[in-house]
Amino acid sequence: MARNREKVVVKFLKECDKYNPTEIAGFSPGVSASLIKRGVAELYIPETPQQIADMARAKAEEAQAVADKAAKDADATAAVAKQEERLAKAATAEEKKNAEALSDKKQSEADAANKAAGKGGK
Repeated sequence: MARNREKVVVKFLKECDKYNPTEIAGFSPGVSASLIKRGVAELYIPETPQQIADMARAKAEEAQAVADKAAKDADATAAVAKQEERLAKAATAEEKKNAEALSDKKQSEADAANKAAGKGGK
């Protein structure tokens, strides 16, 4: 009895035995039909050069969109960092101003106490 060596090539859609999604393998027509019927695989039809070019173009556009978003996010992060730096400087300036005002107030109080002590002791 002669063996039929015809193979039907399928592309796996789900994990099945040792095969992972997107892997391609050839089986007898009966096994391939069973895999396709179960939704585990689909009939594999090789891409044309135009399809490959279209997929490459789509991947390049996707990569550019990711790069653009990363650049935009980096710009936003830099803007936030600059704003935080300005706020920190403003807070530091405000704290310095408050400290000077407090120091001036304490000095005035001390001067007033010394003046009062000097008047009271005479």
